[in-house]
Amino acid sequence: MCIAPLHAGGNLPILPPQKQPPKKLDLRTIFAQIGERVCQVETLRGRCSGTLIEGNVVLVPFHSIALTKIKDLPDGRATFHIFPIKILCRDTSYTAKWRAAGNLDKSHYYDCCLFEIEDDDFTPTPPLPAHKEAPAPGDKVYYGGYPLTKDTPSFHKGTVSSVDAPEGGALCFDIDASVMPGNSGGPVFIQVDGVLKLTGLIFAELAAIDRGFVREREAIQERLSRGGMRVNGVDTNKTLSLLIDSVFDNLSTGIGKVMNIQHVEDLHSRDPLPTVPSPFHTGFPVMKTEHLPGKLGTDPVYLDWYHRRVKGKTLCGEILGAIYGAADQISKENEKILRTYYENNVLNNPKKGYKGFNPSERNKLEKLEDKIQSATQKAKKAHGAKWEKMLQNYLLNLPDKKERIEELLTSLKPPN
Repeated sequence: MCIAPLHAGGNLPILPPQKQPPKKLDLRTIFAQIGERVCQVETLRGRCSGTLIEGNVVLVPFHSIALTKIKDLPDGRATFHIFPIKILCRDTSYTAKWRAAGNLDKSHYYDCCLFEIEDDDFTPTPPLPAHKEAPAPGDKVYYGGYPLTKDTPSFHKGTVSSVDAPEGGALCFDIDASVMPGNSGGPVFIQVDGVLKLTGLIFAELAAIDRGFVREREAIQERLSRGGMRVNGVDTNKTLSLLIDSVFDNLSTGIGKVMNIQHVEDLHSRDPLPTVPSPFHTGFPVMKTEHLPGKLGTDPVYLDWYHRRVKGKTLCGEILGAIYGAADQISKENEKILRTYYENNVLNNPKKGYKGFNPSERNKLEKLEDKIQSATQKAKKAHGAKWEKMLQNYLLNLPDKKERIEELLTSLKPPN
């Protein structure tokens, strides 16, 4: 048996200390960190997810936003108005507007855009560590979002299944995971040396939808608008429509498409658009969209009026006989009734005319009301004193809203 010789003095050689590998984050910590960044986004087109990346800036999927053309320009381009959106973040509701530095063409190409939260109550967030390198098939990823009808975030883990990085094109990759309507815009993270880094943004899921299936769905909806067809007292068209909608709204192939986070910098760069076709328009957008029949789908000001002045309010019941909630869909028949009211009482009425959103004291009160109603006790404790002061001012300026303001003041008091 051979024994290593001792050093002079009889001591064993001292080995340098071994460098300990970084401690990996556990799943609970990972999901908690994602929860600080994922937001619920509500636009005039529906609901999806968003990602808070830095300061007050939120990444939002472009296919979710509502915009209308203002005028054509001599060079063939056009100017657009982009409607503000509502963001639920950290248990509180905020209004956000399009970030002026954003490039509309690039936002469309990458199906991604930037919005800024406008609210003194919002605490800016530090920059989010980014992983701009291409992941490898087999890498574990973690993501969050607001799928289906959930108003609380869901968190999941998955695996990178393929990477697509064409020369001169955009880097995106597929993940094997449960991706459903509402997940569009949700952040995807990867763990590197014990640090959670943002690697991408969900924009679609891989799904093969037969166009004949889509046409049949539209034909059934058209039949429903004319009264449907009954067999033994059962509206068969309505039953089929509900079944098809359930398939669309709960569709999950288990494969989601993700845009690499490096392309966020491309949104405001001066570099030309990539010459290869965009890979972000080939999947099935995973957004909880609202069916917009008639002119609701073509007239943005009319749609804005419906969402801000009618839906969920007493006027909705006066016009349509029922108050529609956020998730309710208006039928083609009821849209005709709504449009008639709009044309007779709003469009051609100077006193009640509506030219789009213009914040007033009442608008600001409505915004604060939304914020208080969605706030947790933690948020109320943090902002309650400021909100109470604002409500007291509205009480002086809007005496006709006294009863509602007093209800909001009561709701800010801590529970017994």
